[in-house]
Amino acid sequence: MNCLVRLKWALTEDNPTIKFYHEDRWAEGDDNRNMPVAPALQFLEGLHFRLAYLMNGLSETQLDRTFVHPEHSKIFEIREVICMYAWHCNHHLAHITTLKASANWP
Repeated sequence: MNCLVRLKWALTEDNPTIKFYHEDRWAEGDDNRNMPVAPALQFLEGLHFRLAYLMNGLSETQLDRTFVHPEHSKIFEIREVICMYAWHCNHHLAHITTLKASANWP
C-alpha cells in the first residue's frame, strides 16, 4: 500500500518527501492480529495487480522521477524503488515458503 502511495506521489509531485511510518506498529493493529486472512489476501491481490499495471506502463521519463525518503535522508528514483520492492516481495515470499515447508503444510 505504501509503495503505491509513494509511486503516485513521485509521479504527481516534484521530488516529494514521503511520510515515514513504523512498520512494527502497523503490524500490531487489531486488524492484523484478529481479522480473517481472506480479506487481507484479496486486498493484497488487488494491490499487486494495480502496482504491476502502474509499473508496466511507466515511461523512461517516469522511471527517472524521484522522492525523498526521510528515514534514509536519500533521494530514490522510481526505477530503483521498483527493484527494491521486487527484492522485498521475494524476501517475504521466501519467509512464507520456508515456514510452509518446515511446518509440512500442503
